[in-house]
Amino acid sequence: MNVPKMKRSTLRKFVGRLHFPLELELHRIDCTSSHGKLDMHAHVLEFQKELAAEPALPPPLLTGRDVMGSGVSEGPDVGTWIKRAYELQLEGQLATREAALEWLRQEIAKST
Repeated sequence: MNVPKMKRSTLRKFVGRLHFPLELELHRIDCTSSHGKLDMHAHVLEFQKELAAEPALPPPLLTGRDVMGSGVSEGPDVGTWIKRAYELQLEGQLATREAALEWLRQEIAKST
């Protein structure tokens, strides 16, 4: 029921799950047999159409090597930077590796 309120990155992770097609079909069957409302189902199908030309979960633009190469020491902070960049990538705010590297450089500079 919260699908329309989800961030784009959250929805991409949701529809990119391995068993999502089965989960979506079970949701459709459940809704049809109980209240008959399929608006959330239709919303997800529309979102999937938007993603038809690309994978729901594309490979991350940045790697740990990129992060460490930007001056971050090996450790948990590397994963934190990768996760932040991936969220922005899934939101559509980082579209290229070059943009992600520039974002990383700027954000690291701000944090030091």
